Amino acid sequence: MTASGDYKIDACMKLLEKLESKGFVKLPEKQQRSQRQQSEKHIALTSKTEAQADEDYQIQEEKLRKRYWTVRSCLRAEGKIWH
Repeated sequence: MTASGDYKIDACMKLLEKLESKGFVKLPEKQQRSQRQQSEKHIALTSKTEAQADEDYQIQEEKLRKRYWTVRSCLRAEGKIWH
């Protein structure tokens, strides 16, 4: 995700298209998405999927928190940070 909350791939595509329109680059023709790719994009959001997303987020957040404190403790032990 970008700072504004957009997906990075979308930002990259916009930049490439802008560079092409100004003549800086020549991009190949866009490929057509297959039916399978298009159907995979449409996921029905329900209370069940929302709950799973919250649970996954909480698990990832906890893993990152543990990793942060482990790294911080190691750096502190090595005298690389003071607080």
